[in-house]
Order: sequence, then structure tokens, then C-alpha cells
Amino acid sequence: MEKILNKIAWGVIIGAIGLMFLAGYWLLYPYKPIEFTAPLRVNKKEINPGDHLSFDISYCKTCKLQANITNIFVDSIVYYTPTQPSDLAPGCHSTTYSIYIPRALPPGEYHIKSIYTYRVNPLRTINVIVETESFTIVKE
Repeated sequence: MEKILNKIAWGVIIGAIGLMFLAGYWLLYPYKPIEFTAPLRVNKKEINPGDHLSFDISYCKTCKLQANITNIFVDSIVYYTPTQPSDLAPGCHSTTYSIYIPRALPPGEYHIKSIYTYRVNPLRTINVIVETESFTIVKE
């Protein structure tokens, strides 16, 4: 009976050490789920509220994980949009992304800060932040 308890104790100790190494790896590994290779350029410098603003993105995505994107309009005010899932394909690509300009935004000069949130493992979430160049919302 003592031999069985001794083997169980060693099994628990080895398992705990293994879990500590796994948790350390998950917390310290330098994940880079996506990297933007060029600045985000808007296709139209002046836009009306209620229209769609399009901008070009070039990126290299190294994983198949889906991100949640939060877009923030930044001026003297900060206006958050609802979080939405991304549909960016893995690999290096260039594409045009479109975002709705809310009617509630007052005229002024803005830029969009996009936060891509990746859940890379059970212990860690990575946020990748990228910003567009400035554009102007004009009065309708």
C-alpha cells in the first residue's frame, strides 16, 4: 500500500511541475498572431455621417484564430463601435476594409483605432492595435 501511495505522490508532483511549465510557456511565449505591414490608408479623406469609410490593409496573419475587432473613432471625443468578429485569412494579404460612419458623430477630423483581440490560449489574450490615417467627417 505504501508503494502505491509513493507512486501516486510522485505522479502528482511530476504532473504539477508539468502544468507549471505549460502555464509558464503560455504566459511568456511572444505570440504575434497578426502583423500589419503598411499603414492603414483611407480611400476618401472626406466622408458624410451614415456613409461607409473604406481603407486598405496589408497584413501577415500567422494563425487560424479568429479575432474580435473593436473600432474606436478618435477625435476630441472617443466613440466605440460594437465588437465584431474578423474574417481575415491566414497568410500575407492586402484587402480593403469598410466601416460604417455613425450618424451620431459630429463633424471633425478623426482617425480610427482598431483593436484586434486574439484569445491565443486559456491563460492569455493578445491585443494588436492599429490606426488609420486621419479623415474628416463633414456636415451632411
